[in-house]
Amino acid sequence: MIRLTLKAPFYGDRYARFNIRMNNLMPGFCENVNLLEFARRSIPAQRTATFKEIGQTCVFLASHGARYINGQSILSDGGMNRAVR
Repeated sequence: MIRLTLKAPFYGDRYARFNIRMNNLMPGFCENVNLLEFARRSIPAQRTATFKEIGQTCVFLASHGARYINGQSILSDGGMNRAVR
């Protein structure tokens, strides 16, 4: 299986001239996941994302303000990826 993070730059480059953008949104744990307390503490934000927060990121990526963002993988994970060592 080709990783989705590799597809964003490929399709972003391929279709940019047609004014079509391709970005990935990679959320961390969302509010519907029951995490054990020690797992929740491992997230720098100390909580899971709400669906509204993930949705707002999607709305931004679809907006005029993000028209120059293309071929990117956007992390919305409460800092989890940074915390992995």
